[in-house]
Amino acid sequence: YYFKVPQDFAERLVIVVDPMLATGNSAAAAVKRLKQEGAQNIKFVCLLAAPEGVRHLLDAHPDLHIYTAAAAELPVASIGSTTMTRRSAKSCGTLK
Repeated sequence: YYFKVPQDFAERLVIVVDPMLATGNSAAAAVKRLKQEGAQNIKFVCLLAAPEGVRHLLDAHPDLHIYTAAAAELPVASIGSTTMTRRSAKSCGTLK
């Protein structure tokens, strides 16, 4: 894949934008690549987020902040003992 960043990249705020966070695999790989290049201040923004994707992305990058317009709702038991809110996923709403 083509990858090019500015020279002062490590000093900047990096915002990763994806319309939908589904499995979290692509997002986790993108954040990993950015960190390999020195990015330290990374935020992830999406319109929709599946709990599985949020869980996977935060397991891979616990320091990452996720901002979403809506998150698909699943019973808390299916998410585990740590809810999305406690794991730094900020949502404007929940899809039911």
